[in-house]
Amino acid sequence: MWDILDIVRRPSVLTRIDRGGIDAWADRLLRAVERSQFTVGRLFQHRSRTYHRSRTYTAKTLFELPEAGRSLTWHAASARVDALTRGLLSLEADVPLTPISILSENRIEMALLDLACLTTGLVDVMVPANSTDADVGFILRHAKIRTAIVSGREQLHKVLKNRDDLPDLERIVSIDRVDEPDVLSLADVQ
Repeated sequence: MWDILDIVRRPSVLTRIDRGGIDAWADRLLRAVERSQFTVGRLFQHRSRTYHRSRTYTAKTLFELPEAGRSLTWHAASARVDALTRGLLSLEADVPLTPISILSENRIEMALLDLACLTTGLVDVMVPANSTDADVGFILRHAKIRTAIVSGREQLHKVLKNRDDLPDLERIVSIDRVDEPDVLSLADVQ
C-alpha cells in the first residue's frame, strides 16, 4: 500500500486524473493513508529505504540550508536521524517512554530531532521558541517532560528558571554547547 501511495503522488499519475474525479481520488487516497497508518515517521523511513535503493541516494537533497549555503542529502539526514534516535532512546532506556520537549528556533537540528521522534514513536512536545518563561514552565510541567531539548543559552534559561517547579524533569540537552553543569550537548546524545 505504501508503494502505491508513493506512486500515485507523482505528477505523471496526478496529471492523468480526470478533473471531475479529483474529489473522489482525494477521498480514496485519504482513506488509504488512514488505513495504512502511513505516518510522517513511516513516510520518512519508507522514502529513506526507497532512495537508498536508488543510485542517487547519496546525492538526493532532502533539506536546503540557505543560511549555511549547503544542503543535506537523504543519506546524511537518515544517518543523523538514526544516531539521534539511538541517543534519545538510550536516555530513556530503563523506564517507560515519556514525552520529550524541543524548545528551539527553526533550524535543521530541530527538524532532525522531530523526525527521530516520529520514526520511533517517541512523543515530542514542540515548544515555540518565542514562549515566555511561564509558558515553558506550564508546558513542561503539564506534559510531564523528563527530557527537555533546547537550542542554546536563551532557551536553556527559560527551562532553568522553572527547574524547581518541574518534578519530572531529569535532563536537559542543548543543541549548541553551553557551559552549564548537568546539561548534555546534542553531540553527546548522538
